[in-house]
Amino acid sequence: MDPAVTKSGDPKQAGIGDTVVFTIHVFNNGSQNATNVVVVDTKPEFLDIVSVNVVPAGPTVTINGNTLTVDIGTVTPSDLYTITVETVVNNFGKAPGGMNQVEITSNRDDDMDNNDDQFTMIIPVTALPASGFADMVGAPCLLAAAILLLAVILLARGLRKRNELSS
Repeated sequence: MDPAVTKSGDPKQAGIGDTVVFTIHVFNNGSQNATNVVVVDTKPEFLDIVSVNVVPAGPTVTINGNTLTVDIGTVTPSDLYTITVETVVNNFGKAPGGMNQVEITSNRDDDMDNNDDQFTMIIPVTALPASGFADMVGAPCLLAAAILLLAVILLARGLRKRNELSS
């Protein structure tokens, strides 16, 4: 018995509001059935789970906060389960991003080295939300422009008064 798990994600880099899809493969490298196989996929706080699809259908799927648990049961040496998890980066998403870990357990396992996998997702500094801080970046520029315009108006008034007094 040797249940194993792999994980990938797409895209590797995402910003707030972007969708990230994770693909988890569960299989058995051994020659005997693996029993009581459970997959636990813990998402970082900046990812919200939107949907989960398991092929072939049948395993029990439970979502508790950012933790996904898939109770597969028995995995034969010829089985391949594909778990697709659609997520969205929420407002907790900040650079540099974070790691997402998946683990598999069973009643017995002859090789523990293939029982977990991880995916590191990058949130770049420039990937700020369309509303919020990104909109505020222009505010200091507008304020500076308004102050400059006011200074020009006051300077022009001062020059005009000076010219009126000297005439």
